[in-house]
Amino acid sequence: MFFDRLFKKKDVIRSIPDLSLLDHAELEKWVVHMLEKESMVFDFDLDGLMNDLGDTIGMLALKIDEMDEIKIETGGRKNKIIEFNKNNMAKQVRAFLDNTVLPADYTYEKLLDFYQKSEQSLRVSLENSLKSYQYVRALIPGSREVIDLIKQINMLLDRMHNQLEEKKKVIDELTTMQEIIRELDENDRESAREEELLCTLDEKINRANSKINTIDEEIQEIKGTREWKEYNSLSELKEELLSARERINSQLNNQVSPLVKVLKRLEKQCKSGRHHLADNHKETLKQLLTTPHAVNDPDLFFKYLSELLTRDNLGVSPQKMEKITSHLKYLILSHMFEEQQTAHRKTSLELSKLIEKINKSKVRKKVEELERLQSDEKIALSTLQTEKENHKQRIEQLSSKKKYLEEKRGENIAKLQKSML
Repeated sequence: MFFDRLFKKKDVIRSIPDLSLLDHAELEKWVVHMLEKESMVFDFDLDGLMNDLGDTIGMLALKIDEMDEIKIETGGRKNKIIEFNKNNMAKQVRAFLDNTVLPADYTYEKLLDFYQKSEQSLRVSLENSLKSYQYVRALIPGSREVIDLIKQINMLLDRMHNQLEEKKKVIDELTTMQEIIRELDENDRESAREEELLCTLDEKINRANSKINTIDEEIQEIKGTREWKEYNSLSELKEELLSARERINSQLNNQVSPLVKVLKRLEKQCKSGRHHLADNHKETLKQLLTTPHAVNDPDLFFKYLSELLTRDNLGVSPQKMEKITSHLKYLILSHMFEEQQTAHRKTSLELSKLIEKINKSKVRKKVEELERLQSDEKIALSTLQTEKENHKQRIEQLSSKKKYLEEKRGENIAKLQKSML
């Protein structure tokens, strides 16, 4: 039988090296070579298979032509049915023959494409031909040969499919290995880029640190000069004057504190229209509650308030009223409030002149400019260090991925070594 000859395996044994001993580049070359080879070389009599397919398809075409020449006597319902089904068989077979073209090159991809197209077309042809065969087999003996030839072609295609499935396992494993190698190569290229970026960042970080240190040395050098010491003394004096002015502010607030309740009640009653104050008294009332040091002629207001409280206690209890009137008398007689205001103005004036002098200091401006530059460099350095950490993390990820891919490659090598023996 030609089937026995057709599917008898050739004495072809794959000669493959121990893949675990190959380095990455050697393994890559071997996989590319084997993919090409496995796509072209088959472990069975492929030429015999294709010749038999061609012969059987040719016989089928001949038989369908012979069957087509058979004339059915016209007339009668039965004869019409037979004629219809004979023509249908011829139509179905010719549709299959028209769709079936043997590939010019016997590669795995083209054979697989040929099988898929032919198998589908043959299945439809066989199914429809068998239906018509039931009606013509008695009067057209050649119809049996047509069905047998279709079934033979189906068997040949099944055998081809089985062989291609075996081939597919090897090609899939080789393709998987090729993809692993590609991923490893890309992983190594990205790792190299990351390492290069890391070196560049280290250089930038070193330059930034060097700049920061150079600026710091320059600042320290300036701070050792006589000009800086003078500026520092002025700055210390400024702090003293600020503290002194703050103490005076506190003293002024303490002077106003016993009057706050009655001042707020007066403010509230003025807003409601119960009391009417002259404009200068309105301004004084507002300043006493907010900026006591800025009050103009406080004595005049204190006297007005003292006289007002003799007529209207503003809802303050007699006990508290006694303390308030006593404190107002003290302020009017002692002139302590005006003295503290005078001290505040004097201190503020001194402070203003001192700040103007400090602001003109060239050494201060130089140090401030250097400190600004140093701050900018530190911000840039922090950004570089963050970027470096991100790249280090990426390198660690790539290292883990490489280890995983190498393990996967080892597993695939074992599968390949076993399947290709």
